[in-house]
Amino acid sequence: MAAPPRILILDNDETTGSYHLLFYIETFLNFAEQLGHPIDYNKTIQTLAAFCLETNILRPGIQRFIREVARLKRSRRIDKIVIYTNQLNVAEEGFTYSTPLIISDILSYLADDPHFIDILITRDRSAFAPEIRGYVIKDIVRPFSMLYPGKQPDFSKTLFIDDRAFIPYAGDTSSTNTSAKSFIPIKPYKNKLPYTSVVELCLTLMNVNNMTDTEELEGILTLINREWILVNEEYSPLNDDPSHLDDITKKLKQFYSRVSNVSAAAGGNHPQRHQTRQNQQQTGIEITVRQTKRRRYSSSKT
Repeated sequence: MAAPPRILILDNDETTGSYHLLFYIETFLNFAEQLGHPIDYNKTIQTLAAFCLETNILRPGIQRFIREVARLKRSRRIDKIVIYTNQLNVAEEGFTYSTPLIISDILSYLADDPHFIDILITRDRSAFAPEIRGYVIKDIVRPFSMLYPGKQPDFSKTLFIDDRAFIPYAGDTSSTNTSAKSFIPIKPYKNKLPYTSVVELCLTLMNVNNMTDTEELEGILTLINREWILVNEEYSPLNDDPSHLDDITKKLKQFYSRVSNVSAAAGGNHPQRHQTRQNQQQTGIEITVRQTKRRRYSSSKT
């Protein structure tokens, strides 16, 4: 590597959206699929993207944010985009629908680029994963090691956007050129929805009109309803002003403009510039796809 790569590392929960609802949708869709109901994956992602925008499951202002990040990546001011989340990835257990994968595909759909996210990193399930008050700590070196195996981690041109800032990360930050400037503080975002919206969405995703068309799923919806009422009350709207994410977007643009200008002045280049499209399609999130053999959002908007 002639110059440190320019990486953007995004958290999921309370950063780009309030995603607790999607775990119920995940359960419903996997159960429906096991019962033999045909569900189109691409259509599901498109429907969920529209629903999450309309109901503010996705953070207000997210479309402008994602479009700007996509523009920076196309113009080669950002080399790699990573989602690093503590959400569990049930695709590792063989299920098709998994919340972090759904979020990754929704963001890729909004960016109109199925390869928008290069790598998705989910919770470390090993017995040795460090925790603080039950919260699994993220290994700060892990994204770099997955993107550039065998290379010395260098986050001098990497930006972390996480509602917990430094708190979730463990590791030797001094040896990775990570500092307070590597993190943009973002206020945690929360939102909630009425349960009726969940039922209507589930029926839409299954392409049925009412519960009489799918009686065997009534039990799972009843269970979701009972849990939903309890959990949803904890999610009163918090930090839902879209101008906050607009401010984050401005800071992000300034950061990558600055580090890109430094790279140009130093005559540095980045490996992504010399990759063919075929090579790009074999990297990043494809690692997860091969491991889980899941279906994946793969087409442009219709």
